[in-house]
Amino acid sequence: MDPEIGLSGDIRLYRDLITDIIYYDSVTDPLQDIPNTDMAVPSNGEDVVIHGMEIQADANPFPGNRIVFAYAHTIIVSKDQYQDYSDTAASESFSLLFSQNFANTINASLMMTNTGWYEGLGSGNPVDAHTRTDIRIAYPFSWKSLSGEIAVISQNISGLEIYDWYRDNHIGNRHMVTISGKID
Repeated sequence: MDPEIGLSGDIRLYRDLITDIIYYDSVTDPLQDIPNTDMAVPSNGEDVVIHGMEIQADANPFPGNRIVFAYAHTIIVSKDQYQDYSDTAASESFSLLFSQNFANTINASLMMTNTGWYEGLGSGNPVDAHTRTDIRIAYPFSWKSLSGEIAVISQNISGLEIYDWYRDNHIGNRHMVTISGKID
């Protein structure tokens, strides 16, 4: 069997306990005897239990090729009386990476990620489920003591806007050429 050909994988089950989560409790304004939302003091809250499973498979079906698949399932049990953290992370996500090194030294990769819906933490907004696909083609070069790479990259090729928990942060379709190098 060719040493460049193979399959590996792992499964991880986990349970994490986060205790005494810090939250900000409003302070009563002593002059007006009403809660003041502009003032808060940090206090210790209760506990959150995070448990789940991660699966990863890494395959090299033929020389110069690599396929990596990853899947995660997360459950958050919130025991905090001040805030419910149960939806602050996606319950399911997966990724798939396909890469190929060609005989002419060009290498190409395709990366797809899918993240499920989750609620923003604190003042953030909910994040919709989304899929993102990126493509990268690169040509490594060397000349005398100079080595480097020229790469063409297309990110989020579907073109759909992906927003994170803060609505001003979003990713659209981007294309770029990068050139990197070093002198030995």
